[in-house]
Amino acid sequence: MSKVRLRTGKDLILATKPYAVDSTATSWWCVLSTGFLLAVALTGTLFNFHLAGKIVCSLFTGLLVLRFFVIYHDQQHEAILPHSRLAEGLMRIFGILALSPSSVWRSSHNHHHNHNSKLRGSHIGSYPIMTREGFLKSSKAKRFNYLFMRHPLTILFGYIFVFLHGMCLYPFMDKPREHSDCLIAFVVHLALAVTITYFFGWLALLLTLIIPSFIADAIGSYLFYAQHNFPSVSFSDKAGWTYDKAAMESSSYMKTGPIWAWFTANIGYHHIHHLNARIPFYRLPEVLNAIPELKNPRTTSLNPMEIIRCLRLKVWDVDSQRMVGVPYHYGGNNPRGFDCSGLVFYAYGKVGILVPRTSGEQLHASHPLNVEQALPGDLVFFKTSKRAWHVGIYLGGQSFIHAPSTGRAVAIERLDDEYYLRHRIQIRRLDALK
Repeated sequence: MSKVRLRTGKDLILATKPYAVDSTATSWWCVLSTGFLLAVALTGTLFNFHLAGKIVCSLFTGLLVLRFFVIYHDQQHEAILPHSRLAEGLMRIFGILALSPSSVWRSSHNHHHNHNSKLRGSHIGSYPIMTREGFLKSSKAKRFNYLFMRHPLTILFGYIFVFLHGMCLYPFMDKPREHSDCLIAFVVHLALAVTITYFFGWLALLLTLIIPSFIADAIGSYLFYAQHNFPSVSFSDKAGWTYDKAAMESSSYMKTGPIWAWFTANIGYHHIHHLNARIPFYRLPEVLNAIPELKNPRTTSLNPMEIIRCLRLKVWDVDSQRMVGVPYHYGGNNPRGFDCSGLVFYAYGKVGILVPRTSGEQLHASHPLNVEQALPGDLVFFKTSKRAWHVGIYLGGQSFIHAPSTGRAVAIERLDDEYYLRHRIQIRRLDALK
């Protein structure tokens, strides 16, 4: 039986085309039902008789704003209601109220889709990416600005840094004529704050505007971050970049339960969205089930440990072809800073065994083992690129310790992790231990 050829490139994109069809009735139902629930929740923040009820309504308002924002995002891509002037008008109003005016959203987000995963030019409409070498050569001021933009607190306070400043004030100050709606959004937001406070008081301002905006913008900022900054992400220069590769290798599928999928309007199916942005959000699960090539994407989740792993990623390491953290010391072989082979060199040296210094030399000074023969202390080698080897020390039970380039000096990982399964070469034992 002949193997089925997996589609790539133009063929894969064309395979998604039948699903890039809007159902007017379904789209309007999503818009109107979400809008109705949002109006009810907002009313509850003002007129609920119990404070606890007001707080619950405030939290739901934030989550419903998040859902409506993704619906707005789809309409701006013309994935839903592309020919409706009424929908366009409503969404422009929502964009202003949500601190994401249409002018800046369309210009920056379209650029993002066309430059996703490129090492150069991907910073527009997205979080910036620097190579490790470029980061180390940069000035302190440039490093500070870069790390600030990617800092967890910047993402958490996306309401201020990403939306109020990044989507309103900065675009208007940079190009006032092109982005006049950004100033309108900022002024309208302040006017709403003053009006709510004047008629209903400070508590109403907090529950009706501040908390919902904070929740929606913090979650939205992180979702956008994690969709392109996750442990197995891949970046390319211009020579190795293709649109479908950027979608499949640089955009994640975020695994969520049905409740989160509803509140995020399926934005977790991000690899499919980047393959064809004209597919309505409510059809993305259908596409995943129908097209075999899309069923094994690079994934992330909202598991707290996975969130921490994503937030630790800072720069692109060209040699190891992965995102890494900043405090990694190439050539380090003492507790002040290890590289991967330096950790092996140091650990064996502490028990009186002299081993070669580099991972390549350690590979040649060892012999391969079957997995069943592996013992704690054996070495685990990974081929991370044509030139680079990575090495760790086996601990037993599918675990190993290494200097991982992920923002920690050393870390314990599992061999059955998705990344290491793709790059695992073999387990070896040093010849000196024969």
